[in-house]
Amino acid sequence: MEKLNLNSNTEIFSAKNITKYWRDIQPSLNSSQFTDETFPPNHNSLYSKNENGEYVDVRDGKYYEDKLNFYGGEFGWKRASEIFKGVNNCFIFEDEIDPNDIMQGKLGDCYFLAAISAIAKFPSLIKQLFRTEEINEQGFYEIVMFIDGEWQIVFIDDYFPVINGIEMLAFAGSKNNELWVCILEKAWAKVNGGYSNCQAGLQKEVFLAFTGAAHSWIPHIEKTKEELWDIITTAEKMNKIMASDSRCNQDEKNGIVAGHAYSLIGAKSKLHEGQELRLIKLRNPWGFMEWTGDWSDNSSYGQMNLNFILN
Repeated sequence: MEKLNLNSNTEIFSAKNITKYWRDIQPSLNSSQFTDETFPPNHNSLYSKNENGEYVDVRDGKYYEDKLNFYGGEFGWKRASEIFKGVNNCFIFEDEIDPNDIMQGKLGDCYFLAAISAIAKFPSLIKQLFRTEEINEQGFYEIVMFIDGEWQIVFIDDYFPVINGIEMLAFAGSKNNELWVCILEKAWAKVNGGYSNCQAGLQKEVFLAFTGAAHSWIPHIEKTKEELWDIITTAEKMNKIMASDSRCNQDEKNGIVAGHAYSLIGAKSKLHEGQELRLIKLRNPWGFMEWTGDWSDNSSYGQMNLNFILN
């Protein structure tokens, strides 16, 4: 379980005051539409290769390319205006930021999206990452990330991977025509050397990169159920940000995906029929497939009883 020591009133910084660019590379804005030459819309950026076509991750690069192709298919690149049929049809933030905006695509970065979804419980923490909060026709966006012990500016263009023949986002997106999710994912891919390198990571790495705050990692196997419940409920009362993983050998019959990352967004206990009932609320970054056992939406206990317990 990941636990971030941060409360809802914390303001870390203003992104507009950050001046250092990642690797000290300044963007070249010489044309009407910006194309990021340091992370171009090509095969190398998808499969984490350098300009010579060599894997950034020498040991596991081929494995992650094969993994992406196995779950994905043929990918291309489109600008946001092409994907959403016009620059006026998409937004950085359309409405209020909501953890439920996030939907995972054909990239195995559930840990990243679970962490971002957990942070999004506090919308101001997401918004203050963006130096650019409005859509621009140039397709140039800047966010800040905590890298190597300091806040640095990471810039990207608005080319995003799409599924060839469908022209829809291949990887992370939003239920609305918002770009904040895929902008953060692309920036994460850029600093990691490519999209394929973003597969199979740790939530704590994302918490640090996007908040700069202290965090702790708690292996389940080292704690009893009582100790874990005490940790979770204490963190819940203190408005801390949490995420968790399921076991790789998890039985999926009740809707919990094996070896998967989740946002841990709530915990409640209440006396029910003379016994203490303990419930935790998880969010699947897929945007679908949830718990189907006792106290789920369609369980025999019923939604009315569930609302009574949680309120």
